[in-house]
Amino acid sequence: MTFLKRGVLGVALASTAAVLASAPQAQAIINGQKATEGYPFMGSLQNPMSPRPDGHVCGVALVHKEWVVTAKHCVDGRGAPGTMKVRLGSSRVDEGGELIGVERALWPSGHITEGDDIALLKLKRPTVAQPVRLAESPPKLFASVRILGWGLTGQEMIPANWPKDLRELDTKRLDDKSCDDSGINHGKELCIAAVNGRGAANMDSGGPALVKRADGIWSLAGITSGSGGTPGTHPTIYTNVAVKIPWIKSVLQGS
Repeated sequence: MTFLKRGVLGVALASTAAVLASAPQAQAIINGQKATEGYPFMGSLQNPMSPRPDGHVCGVALVHKEWVVTAKHCVDGRGAPGTMKVRLGSSRVDEGGELIGVERALWPSGHITEGDDIALLKLKRPTVAQPVRLAESPPKLFASVRILGWGLTGQEMIPANWPKDLRELDTKRLDDKSCDDSGINHGKELCIAAVNGRGAANMDSGGPALVKRADGIWSLAGITSGSGGTPGTHPTIYTNVAVKIPWIKSVLQGS
C-alpha cells in the first residue's frame, strides 16, 4: 500500500516474499457476505506481479463492451498493461466467465489524491457481458450503497485471506467531511461508510460502489480509491463517477 494523503487500497506489486513481509495490516470487504446475485459487469484485474496465484490485484467494472474502469493506482506504475488480464462474468476470481487481455490503459493527468484515481482499460476483444450503467448524479447523503470485491477477508496479507468468491457489503454515503482526515476532495470524491468492522481494503481498489435505480437496475456511483484510517473502522474514499462521465465518454467516443 502506498501512503500519500491517504492509503490506497491496492497491493504493492513486488515479489511475493517482499509483499507478504511488508504488507500493512489491512482488511477487505471484511466480514462482507458472498455475493447474493450476479453482477455481470464486475471483473477482476489480474497482474502476473500479484502475490496471489489467481493474479487478482484490483476490481474493475465494465462500462462498454471493450472497456472497463478501475482505479488509476491499480495500473499506473504496475507494469505494462499488455501483461494484465480481466476476468468478467464470474463470481469466482479464478475460474468461469471470460478471461480477456488488456490492450491499453488511459487515465487523467491529475494526481490520484485530487479526485483523479480512475483509469479506463481497453480489452483486446469485446466481451459478451453487459456493461453497468453510469450514475449521472452522486448518491444522496446517507443513501444506501453496495460495494463489491475480492479483497482480503482478514487483517494480514496471507493466502488464507484471499477469497475466491465475490463479496458484497451494503453501506451508505457519508458527508464529505467524514473523510477529511483521509484528504477527500469535496465534490470530486465520495465518502463511503464502514459498517461495524466491515469495509473495503487491500485488493478491493478499483471495485464499484453501486446504487440501485428506481427501476431496480444497479448503476456505478463510485470507484474504490483509499482511506487514511483502518479499513472496516474508518470510511473509504471513492472516486465520484458522476463528475467523471465527460472524461469517460470522451475516451469511449474517441476509441
